[in-house]
Amino acid sequence: MTALWPASKLTKCRDDIRQSARWEHIVRLDFVGVDPGNPDDDCPAVFVDPETGDFYFQGDTVTDKDILAWINSDSRIKDSESVVRLPAVMAAIIMEAARGSYERGKRRFAPDTHPRPAEDVRTRLEEADLR
Repeated sequence: MTALWPASKLTKCRDDIRQSARWEHIVRLDFVGVDPGNPDDDCPAVFVDPETGDFYFQGDTVTDKDILAWINSDSRIKDSESVVRLPAVMAAIIMEAARGSYERGKRRFAPDTHPRPAEDVRTRLEEADLR
């Protein structure tokens, strides 16, 4: 039987499908804000999953054994969990996320000004959506 498509086209088609399927499983989170006192490309930050309303907090991992023991006495810390600290100055940002009054689709960095372009998954996803 003669192949209808050359092998190179079949390979490209298969790769396109794999790439497309990979992007479908990427969670799209809304960026709410970072610590206003942190001018660098660092944490802490707050994100919201627009589909579920779940919150994601990026902050310094708490390693102080006394603090962890205190927290664990009221809410057991499972092996799959971690405790992060967010400074009090971020209370307004956390409340903005909780109220849902944040700007949807907001980005901290525009695609052409991202400090780590190779790690900018969001721009790659948006560019793939445009194709």
